[in-house]
Amino acid sequence: MSLFDSLKAKTSQGVSKALSSADRALKKAELNQQVTRIRSEIDARAMAFGQHVLECKEATQDAVESFLSDADVLATQIQDLTARIQELDEPTAPQEEHSLAPRCAACGAELVEGHRFCGSCGAPLGSD
Repeated sequence: MSLFDSLKAKTSQGVSKALSSADRALKKAELNQQVTRIRSEIDARAMAFGQHVLECKEATQDAVESFLSDADVLATQIQDLTARIQELDEPTAPQEEHSLAPRCAACGAELVEGHRFCGSCGAPLGSD
C-alpha cells in the first residue's frame, strides 16, 4: 500500500467520521427541534387550559353571586309573606258594622229597601 493509498484511506475514514458526526449532529438538532416544538405545544395548551379554567371560574363565580342575590330577594319575599300570614292569624277586634241595612241571604250584599230581588246576585228577597 502506498503512501497515497494510505492517506486516501485515512482521509476517507476522517471524512466518514466527519459525515457520521455531522449526521448525528443533524439528527440531534432535528430531535431537539421536535422537543422544542412539543414543549411549545404543551405551553400553548397549558395557557389555553388555564384561560378556560379562569373563564369557568369567573362564570361560576358570577352564577353563584347571581344565585345568592336572587336567593336574598326570595328570602325577603318569604319573610314579608310570613309576616302578612302572621298578621292574618292574629285575632282582631270585631269590626263594627258600618250599616245596619239588611243583607242578602244568598250573597251577603247590602239590600236596597223596596227591591224584590238582590241587586248583586238577583236572588229573590222574602217579603216583610
